[in-house]
Amino acid sequence: MLHDFFSLELPLPGWRSLARPVYRWLAWKLTTADHLVCNSSFTRGRAQAWLRPCPPATVTPLGVAQPSPPEDLPVGCPDRFLLLLPCWPRHKNIEAVVEALRLTGIPLVLAGECPEEFRRHVQTLAGDSPLHWTGRVSESELSSLYSKCTGYVFPSLHEGFGLTVLEAMSYGAAVAVSDLAPMNEVVNRAELRFDPENPEAIRQICRSLWESPQAEEWRSWSLARSRDYRWEVTANLTVEAYTAAVEPSPRFRK
Repeated sequence: MLHDFFSLELPLPGWRSLARPVYRWLAWKLTTADHLVCNSSFTRGRAQAWLRPCPPATVTPLGVAQPSPPEDLPVGCPDRFLLLLPCWPRHKNIEAVVEALRLTGIPLVLAGECPEEFRRHVQTLAGDSPLHWTGRVSESELSSLYSKCTGYVFPSLHEGFGLTVLEAMSYGAAVAVSDLAPMNEVVNRAELRFDPENPEAIRQICRSLWESPQAEEWRSWSLARSRDYRWEVTANLTVEAYTAAVEPSPRFRK
């Protein structure tokens, strides 16, 4: 399964930058494969751009499990909030949302772990805006955050798939995502996508999640759309891809 080309396309922090030759070697090794299984059309496109030659590639989207019953929210969470998850690494771009909503008064819950220095930086960007940091959350807390949030915002600048978006949708959360592939493959409604580098676009979509009369319809749509991504479908497509991979490869045919 090929997830993404993050390690080749984006700057790597710290010591990980020293591993760039290893990642390039791994990319070269992919050219010797008989078949690739990619989790999105976007990833397949990146494989075709990076790999010369590129083996045959099948798109096998990830699936989502049956939602768990929600329990109590993490301590201190407000009754109504927009959810940002995960907060780290930096390309998740939560700073853009925090800064765009600085004067709106809309409460944000930021879930997941991040470095303390980054947390302080984001808190400074927020000013007096209401932020609630949960840190690491349990599976039951995550279920509650997804099911009880007023909206889930995913401003990421780079993904291989974006599984947390699909998880939120499976709980019936109204979602807003970056208008970038592959997020726009899953969220295929234009009014639920935004330019992640445009503060005004971010502000408008967050206000829509917070106060639009369409919010209930968006929640129903999320739930219905998530049912298109079942693990049974993923399993069947994966078996088909493996079957194709064990067929005699053209490179070995006489």
